[in-house]
Amino acid sequence: VEDEEIESRLLIGPLHLQVFGSKNGRSKKKFQWSKFGWGRPRHEECAVCLDHFEAGELLVHLPCAHYFHSACVIPWLKTQSICPCCRKQILLFEKPPIWD
Repeated sequence: VEDEEIESRLLIGPLHLQVFGSKNGRSKKKFQWSKFGWGRPRHEECAVCLDHFEAGELLVHLPCAHYFHSACVIPWLKTQSICPCCRKQILLFEKPPIWD
């Protein structure tokens, strides 16, 4: 397998946390990620539980730009290091504070 092919399937970086539907429309960043833009999720439902995002819920924004409820994706990432949507491998630099 060529290095370029491996790199295209691998995303490395910290998780973003965002409060959905915040009043000022801005994200609440707790981690930095410069490669991908930050903003409103394209889909308004969690691909793990299939529930719609509600105002005030804590979301996780993966480096591949997919959003999930933190309570859904953190247990997923503890056992599988891939995005539930696109199957890109996710390697984290550090455990987020919500990991435990």
